[in-house]
Amino acid sequence: MRRALRVALPALLAPLALGALGGCAVDEEDPPELDETAYISLNALSPAALLDNGDGLHALAGAALDGATTRLVDSDEGRMLLSYVARCALRTGDKATFPRSGGPALVYPGLVGIAQGWKHGALDGAGQRLMTACLMAHVNATGTEVPISVRSARLREPPLTEKLLFPAQEMSVYGNVFGPACDRELFVCFGRAVAQSLGGNGGLGAALGLPTYLDFRMCSVSDNCGFHRVGACYRWPQQPDVKKSACEVQSGNLYKKCHEAPIQDGSTPSWSDTVSVYLQPADEALLIAEYVDLICELSGGQICGLLGQ
Repeated sequence: MRRALRVALPALLAPLALGALGGCAVDEEDPPELDETAYISLNALSPAALLDNGDGLHALAGAALDGATTRLVDSDEGRMLLSYVARCALRTGDKATFPRSGGPALVYPGLVGIAQGWKHGALDGAGQRLMTACLMAHVNATGTEVPISVRSARLREPPLTEKLLFPAQEMSVYGNVFGPACDRELFVCFGRAVAQSLGGNGGLGAALGLPTYLDFRMCSVSDNCGFHRVGACYRWPQQPDVKKSACEVQSGNLYKKCHEAPIQDGSTPSWSDTVSVYLQPADEALLIAEYVDLICELSGGQICGLLGQ
């Protein structure tokens, strides 16, 4: 059954990939049938597209999304970002149109529906936080695009098919990129699947100052990363090597009261409008393998020797 579902994913996700190409109107016919896999998306949003366009998002939040006039239509990164904005905000079968002076209006399809009310009115504070988390869930600095399952308290429980297909909890994300520049902060913690593969620190070679898995996933090897990597999301009872955690509460697939620094390091503000990202085991294994290869290379082979590679 899983093999058949995995084979079917490219057909389900192809319309979403087309919507992210930017600069082209999306064909509105034959929307993807995602009843059995309600929140499966593709994580191909570049970190720069999100981090460098906060002012554009801040302006966009002040009015209805559909028909909004925005300078984001004028750049490749901006168009990529708009495609993910529509994908996160609106439900499957819905769409957002963005007029532009240099050509036909851009039309991007919805999928997740985490801020459906934004279509016809301004985005409120809770919507800004949830939209931020959904956009962060799609960020991918590795270049290896994989399907993801997007889960949030704002969304209904994913169908059983989706849970079976995507059991590997990779991370949880939270913050607000839509606010004024001085208030924009983005946070990410790693999930249990990462801890199971890489240990309680979520990475290899910490003593050598090497990147963690979250560095690799969200920032590549850049020292100038706009995402705060908080560490483990939770101190899972089955994972005793996790000594510090970001979130106070685990509720099913989700986390609440997630802090801006590990709880054990002191009191910081907490966020409960979070989104959790789940992967297929094969894709999680692929990303972990790519991360380990990177660490082997950066360590000059020291880590490879320890791992027996």
